[in-house]
Amino acid sequence: MKNIIRAIWKGNYPPFLKLKYIAGILFASYTGQRPESTIGKITVGEFKEALSRNPPVLWIPENKDKERFPHWVPLHPVVVKWVGAYVSLMKKDREIAFGYYALRKLLDDLNIKAIHTGRKIAISHMRKFFEQMCNNVLMVHPGLRDYIMAHNTGSLDVQSYDGKLPSEIYEQYMMAWKDVNLVPEEVNLKALIKEVKL
Repeated sequence: MKNIIRAIWKGNYPPFLKLKYIAGILFASYTGQRPESTIGKITVGEFKEALSRNPPVLWIPENKDKERFPHWVPLHPVVVKWVGAYVSLMKKDREIAFGYYALRKLLDDLNIKAIHTGRKIAISHMRKFFEQMCNNVLMVHPGLRDYIMAHNTGSLDVQSYDGKLPSEIYEQYMMAWKDVNLVPEEVNLKALIKEVKL
């Protein structure tokens, strides 16, 4: 993911688009949401509402999930910073925050290859990244992973998380993800915000 963010940072994009693209990639990578049926439907207002909650959690209603599974999505502090900076500049709360086709085209244009497979990275790979981080690196409980991803929603593991409070979901997520920082050192949000505001 760092290679994607680095490529956006170094790319010839206007500062506002750099902010938008990096925020979108970070949200997708830290949450594993489906790119078209979920990420491509979340509005700026829904993100603003999520960022105002303590802890920051995004509510995904059933009409914005392929499985029609309403669920809470915890927002990592890195996502809070980047998405917060982006949506604070947006005036229309009903506008879609991260359009699916824009993110798909971005990754197609960047043409970054995965280290292990050599295949071009697509927006759908952010979901796979989240799943693999949970499985192989962070050892997240499968029920929590699948609940956040709205995957295997009929399983007993997922159902056991369905009744938990948003704060419990966030706390368990952060126990595993707290030290994960996908932003390369040279990518500076404060500097980017200054460029956007010029």
